[in-house]
Amino acid sequence: MKKHTLILLYSILFITVLPLSSYAQSKVPNNRKRPTVGLVLSGGGAKGFAYIGLLKVIQKAGLPIDYIGGTSIGSIVGALYAMGYSPETMLKMVRSQNWDDLMQDKPQRKYLAYEEKEYAENDIVNLLLKGKHIKLKSSLIEGQEINLLLNHYFNGAYRTTDFSKLQTPFLCVGTDILNGHAEILKHGNLAMAVRSSMSIPIYFSPTLYNGRYLVDGGLINNFPVNAVKKMGAQIIIGVDVQAGLADSIKQLNTIPKVMEQISAFYRQDANKKAYQNTNHYIHIKMKYNLMDFNDFDSIISIGKHIGEEHFLELKQLADSLNRIKYKPLKKFQTTPLDSVYVDDITIVGTSRVPLKYVIGYFKRFKDSWVHIDQLEHTIRLLYGTRYFEHVFYELHPMGNKTQLLIKIKEASPGILGAALHYDSDYQGSLLLNLALRNSIGHGTKFFVKAVIGPNPRLQALHLVDRGGNIGYGSLLDIYSFHFNQYNGDAKETAYKFINFSAAAFMRATLHNNYDFRLGFEFERFKFNRVYLVESIPEAVYNYASYGNLFFSFGADTYDKPYFPTKGFKTDLKFKYVMPFSKGFSQNLFQNTSVAYINYVYNQSLSNRFVLQTGFFGGVTFGHSYSQVQGLFFLGGLNPSNYSKSFIPFTGLHFIQKAGYNVWVVRAKLRYTILKKVYATLRTDIGAMENSLPDVFVINNTMFGYGLTLSYNSFIGPVEVTLMSSNRHATAGVYFSLGHWF
Repeated sequence: MKKHTLILLYSILFITVLPLSSYAQSKVPNNRKRPTVGLVLSGGGAKGFAYIGLLKVIQKAGLPIDYIGGTSIGSIVGALYAMGYSPETMLKMVRSQNWDDLMQDKPQRKYLAYEEKEYAENDIVNLLLKGKHIKLKSSLIEGQEINLLLNHYFNGAYRTTDFSKLQTPFLCVGTDILNGHAEILKHGNLAMAVRSSMSIPIYFSPTLYNGRYLVDGGLINNFPVNAVKKMGAQIIIGVDVQAGLADSIKQLNTIPKVMEQISAFYRQDANKKAYQNTNHYIHIKMKYNLMDFNDFDSIISIGKHIGEEHFLELKQLADSLNRIKYKPLKKFQTTPLDSVYVDDITIVGTSRVPLKYVIGYFKRFKDSWVHIDQLEHTIRLLYGTRYFEHVFYELHPMGNKTQLLIKIKEASPGILGAALHYDSDYQGSLLLNLALRNSIGHGTKFFVKAVIGPNPRLQALHLVDRGGNIGYGSLLDIYSFHFNQYNGDAKETAYKFINFSAAAFMRATLHNNYDFRLGFEFERFKFNRVYLVESIPEAVYNYASYGNLFFSFGADTYDKPYFPTKGFKTDLKFKYVMPFSKGFSQNLFQNTSVAYINYVYNQSLSNRFVLQTGFFGGVTFGHSYSQVQGLFFLGGLNPSNYSKSFIPFTGLHFIQKAGYNVWVVRAKLRYTILKKVYATLRTDIGAMENSLPDVFVINNTMFGYGLTLSYNSFIGPVEVTLMSSNRHATAGVYFSLGHWF
């Protein structure tokens, strides 16, 4: 009995006194202070995506980070983590980007001004014209889209101009391009600090930051361990994706590898000192290069895998620190800023472009809540005018107020471009393009397009852009080309067509995608007959001239100029034709009204299939069957013809059939075989007759079909089409190479 009583007393003491003593011990001040942990992330281009996977492991280990420093891609991931973005949110960010377009600085095509889509998308090479000199760009890209991306995710910290006040104190490194010194960036606008740190020379333009022109910090200090120690970090976790110097020329088999090798020369000494001061070194090796941004999933997976290999080490560190003093993980719940109240707007950098033109885009934002998406949309529309090399923005705190700063760099006043093209109908041509923006007056654009070849053309467009107000313009178009008349498959007669036209018009645009014009056009043309055909009136071969009062509407929302996956194009025109020629039969030239509409729509069915459907309808009112105004011509596969009255039709020869009334319905099913390699099934159904009722007679209906194989090369599409129709007993072959112009 005594034994049982003694056991009971010991049990009571164990469950009461021992916890009390433990509680009392936990309240005893610990004289040993918990060491601080710094995380350092090296630069390395796309390889830095691995940090996202590694951060997941660090969080899994329960290891809080007290300081963060990074260079280049390390500055991006590091700054996001310092702001409180979770690795899962970063992963969503990475997956939501079109990395090809982003690294080529391509804005979405819908933001490109309508006239730029017409006249400035076909160049293979571009040279800048400055004064009397031709110059090359100082960098491959300005980083317009990169800036918008960084602002989008870092805007939430715009009031934190001291980076030590972020959720986790942060710094990054840039290189002063004028003196070669490494600059530790700890104050200012976070988005622009990160932009400075990642500006790879030659590829990106330098960034003006706090009065200095900075480029990638990785040139001098790609692993800023010592800078993070100076912040107060006592234990350094250094994560490195640098490849080190290659020791064989065979390893330097790509441009990115050569770039990485050259930049690695200058940072070797800084790296050695950094390695010596790193307590926990994690080197993430991989086969990927600094420009392999599309391989983000694999790279992130590698980072997570390497992190798991170091998990025990990281967990032991976290546990040992927590034994000194427990510190929970911070909350990583940051999301992009949705909107901001703008009190003031400042615009800097305008010279040739009128300040009021730029203000017109942004004045509605002053003294109002501004959604960041609306701001980005407006900036892209302004940039899409191509008056500017870049349109950057920054949010700056002014006490409790906010300033929207628009920083503009005007584009070169002139650009000279060139391209090549060959196809089965127009044959080989060289294109020379001249674009002058704000060179012959404020808010003006002047395009000259010269086609040199068997079918020459000279086209000049002058526009005065009034922003949201009505503008005006003029167009000169002179061209000459050959075509053949067929009887079935037999060539019957060959012609040479010479045309001169000049137009003046008022103009309005909407959202850079829609274009309205109202004006007058003078035309003078001539047919030259090569083979005699008695049935064609002799008068047609003399010069004839007439004037057109016209209204036109154009729309272009294609996401790509070639092989689009979404968007539509519309070309609608109505013109009232008045003959100016004398001495001709009244049956050949009389007042006529002509109207037509062309519509094409693209729908993505899956990752590989795109369906393109379209319709063309044209009608001529008040004509006689022997006159030339209002004639439409059908045949060929040229998507871009010298005249809008030339209508492509699968399975027919170029300009095989002519008539005053026409309808065509089209369908194309495109399949992506490999990246940039396509196969397209195509079919056209339609009719063309002089009499409108005859167009709808079933026996007059034509049906064409074909298969097109395409490759989207750097000089433009390369295509071969095998086609036929119910008007031909045999199949025909059509070939084209290069941009259409």
